[in-house]
Amino acid sequence: RYVLKGGKLSFRGTVATRMACLDGMDTESALLNGLKSTSSWSIEGQYLHLFDEGGRQAARFEAVYLR
Repeated sequence: RYVLKGGKLSFRGTVATRMACLDGMDTESALLNGLKSTSSWSIEGQYLHLFDEGGRQAARFEAVYLR
């Protein structure tokens, strides 16, 4: 879930399995931390940028079109 209120963006109820995998745990942790710290966003071209309260980039997603 997400909440967009007065230009502020936050994610709520984000869940993950947190299963111990040989690879990928750093990626999962970084994603969850980025979503947790998000307070604003912007879209530039094919990129969605998420920012924390200090204006630092918390995450960046790229739109990829599949055929």
